[in-house]
Amino acid sequence: MGGHGPDEELLRRAGIRLTRQRLAVVRLLRAAPSSHLTVDQAHALAQEMGLGLPLATLYNVLNDLSKRGIIRRIGFGERATYCSNQADHHHFLDPATGVLSDIPGRQPGVVDVPEAPEGTEIDGVDIIVRLRRTKP
Repeated sequence: MGGHGPDEELLRRAGIRLTRQRLAVVRLLRAAPSSHLTVDQAHALAQEMGLGLPLATLYNVLNDLSKRGIIRRIGFGERATYCSNQADHHHFLDPATGVLSDIPGRQPGVVDVPEAPEGTEIDGVDIIVRLRRTKP
């Protein structure tokens, strides 16, 4: 599969073999109205875009992109949201709607991170600030 566009280059730099499906998912992420998508939202968008990507393929490609650091997998409960914003940032979560959004501007600090258990290392720290609607 040839081509030297930004999507192909992104996959190459991450050491990911170029396939039609992987390129389609990267293009889908760029076209998404939000930098946060669940697999179901990505699947609906893929159908809208006429990409013909099966749900299982989306799961596999999104997880692979996450493992390679192209996107972030943010899991809570049984759901996962994939974040394509690679800037160092944290998130707000509205549990009532399931909507995850970036915390804008100055990010909350992490203090007093514990040592990782023996045989492991800390790979990252995600702060998710849960929101609740106030009464009018």
